[in-house]
Amino acid sequence: VAFVGDNISFGGALTAGERGLAGRDVDILLDGSRYVTARTDSSGHYQGTLQIPFRYVPEMDLQALYYPRDKDVGLYLASLSPVIKLKVLFYQADFKVTMEDKSYPGLDTTVAGRFNYGESPMLNDRKVEIYLDDVFVTEATAQQAFAQKITIAPDADLGKHVVTVSSAAAGRYSPVVATAVLNVTRATPILDIN
Repeated sequence: VAFVGDNISFGGALTAGERGLAGRDVDILLDGSRYVTARTDSSGHYQGTLQIPFRYVPEMDLQALYYPRDKDVGLYLASLSPVIKLKVLFYQADFKVTMEDKSYPGLDTTVAGRFNYGESPMLNDRKVEIYLDDVFVTEATAQQAFAQKITIAPDADLGKHVVTVSSAAAGRYSPVVATAVLNVTRATPILDIN
């Protein structure tokens, strides 16, 4: 079990029959891809440390792989260790975005959002990016909550638009994305005559 970004130690042995194979490279695979390489010592043991990458997934697979190189080609077969499941820890937040009921072309509207970290420690400053129909509008720095004004273009189409607010990953904190519907309408004037 480890947090993203933490360093963990690994170790093992490469043997053929009863004999340890010295001076061989052993690849450490992370989710099936080569991540680091360790070299066996005189008794066939290898060890090292690796940093857990900032991938916000609940579990990763670790394996050791040896395949014949140079003088070992034709003498030994490739070998793959059993899989070790690594539980990956990181902080998550629920993220909600709200909009005003109606917005008008050429005028400002407010995008509001709130992070809920539950029992995880709260991140003090978090950058958020606001998109309107997948077009970047602005960015802001948020704490637990934020409210940001955006201007609706005067030639904006009437009807429903999607506002997406995203916050990139920050260390042990996973990325979050939330959407809300923006209803763009025209104001109805009222004209009196006496």
